Amino acid sequence: MKTRNALMRWLAKRIDKIIVVAGYCVLFLLLLTLVPGILYQERLVEVGIWQETREIKNDHFIVRYAMNSGDNKPTILSPSEEELLAVDGWESTITVDNSARSFWDHTFRSYATEDSVRHNMGWENYQLMQTSTLCDNYVTIGYKFYSHENTRLTLNLKHRYENYSLLIWDNVAVNQQGAAAQPKYRVEAGLSFSENVQHVWDNAPYWVNLTCSLDNIEENRWYQIAQLTVSYSTLPQWMS
Repeated sequence: MKTRNALMRWLAKRIDKIIVVAGYCVLFLLLLTLVPGILYQERLVEVGIWQETREIKNDHFIVRYAMNSGDNKPTILSPSEEELLAVDGWESTITVDNSARSFWDHTFRSYATEDSVRHNMGWENYQLMQTSTLCDNYVTIGYKFYSHENTRLTLNLKHRYENYSLLIWDNVAVNQQGAAAQPKYRVEAGLSFSENVQHVWDNAPYWVNLTCSLDNIEENRWYQIAQLTVSYSTLPQWMS
């Protein structure tokens, strides 16, 4: 009994120190658990393996944004996750009054609902809103622009596709010669533009660049620039 009472008195005098030491031990163990995982995730980001994504999907499409990479802004996939068409954020640029910026070089806010993702990219004095929307058997990607000053805008949108697809871009088959011997998908991309928007496009194997330009954009209002509509079908030899 005396030993027990002595132990209780000893603990009572030192309880605050014991709690502090126990807290440090728990914190140390927690750091040992978390730090390797954090470092591993950072390493995966560096080598392009691990990505944080935001996506929407239905029975026909998956639309996926990479949140911690300049690529896939967004990528449009089949339900089996085969890439149909992707916007390359590293190579796509916005030029305002002769100053060019990458789609990756910005602050952003991204909002998703069941069938749409609104990706709002911001720079010092202007914003570009990219809205991707699922519409059953097609996807639309729309672009709106907002500036605090009267300005001139040029968008250069670089799109990537794969050789297993026959890409029909604005009613032109852009890779009829370079497609796989038996392409799996016929991917069709249709374009629409707002009034006074000048636009051209050019292509290389597995890339299409779309350039949109507009002069004298009024300040302090959103202006619709362009919209891309993407649909696809599975070619007969691949249909079960």
